[in-house]
Amino acid sequence: MLDTPEDTRQATQDEDLARFPYVNGDLFSQTLPIPEFDSRMRRALLDFTDEQRTAFLEEEPAAERFLRPYVGSREHIQRRSRWILALQDAKPSELAAMPSVVQRVRAVREFRSKSKRKSTLAIAEYPRSYNIEVLPTSSFLVVPEVSSERRDYVPIGWLDPPTIPSNLVRIVEGATKPLFALLTSAMHMAWLRQLLA
Repeated sequence: MLDTPEDTRQATQDEDLARFPYVNGDLFSQTLPIPEFDSRMRRALLDFTDEQRTAFLEEEPAAERFLRPYVGSREHIQRRSRWILALQDAKPSELAAMPSVVQRVRAVREFRSKSKRKSTLAIAEYPRSYNIEVLPTSSFLVVPEVSSERRDYVPIGWLDPPTIPSNLVRIVEGATKPLFALLTSAMHMAWLRQLLA
């Protein structure tokens, strides 16, 4: 939309959308590489089920303050629990006292350093960081990226920190309860069905 000059836009375009000005024909032309993040990588740092979390904390009890709820589409819709190590603020002395955590951090560094992708190699020296860090500091709405079209309502949820959203959900940070009420209303669902029909 923003990268389409007004004179070449569809004549049947919605009036509200047509009001958006032309920004720059090259604004969206750059393709950004996506670093590799496969199942081995996830297992090295992420993907703690409740059982795995309990077992991990038995061997590394000091890691409890760094394990945060992690929510993607499946976890939100099916009310599943999943946990992630959030080590962005961990001090070196804290990490040194947790050998099992250090082992996972080293596995992430090793995995990233063996990658053929430049974007993955670029973050190899930052193994405690996620590729894309979305760490909400206030209440937020979560909208699954994928959900059944047969649902009467989009399964929008209200979450609070320290929950960390995955890349499989979209969020609205700083959400208010009136916004939540509006987005989960029958009126909004009817508008979505009409818009997406």
